[in-house]
Amino acid sequence: MSTKTMLSLMSTQQKHLAKALWEAENFGGKPLPGQMKEVYPKREYYELVLLMEHQRQWEEKQRYCKAAKSC
Repeated sequence: MSTKTMLSLMSTQQKHLAKALWEAENFGGKPLPGQMKEVYPKREYYELVLLMEHQRQWEEKQRYCKAAKSC
């Protein structure tokens, strides 16, 4: 899936979370020139946030199905 597609699926809050996680792990978002090889791409954080949202939705569905006993 392209980064553009991932961004279109994300809410503003999810985009901010992905950016905050990326900045926290990558030297505050401003790495020194010698550290550029250690910087992770933002795409990985977009994927992580989307996976977390998918997991949350799945767990919510499972709780609903248990309560309704109809799934």
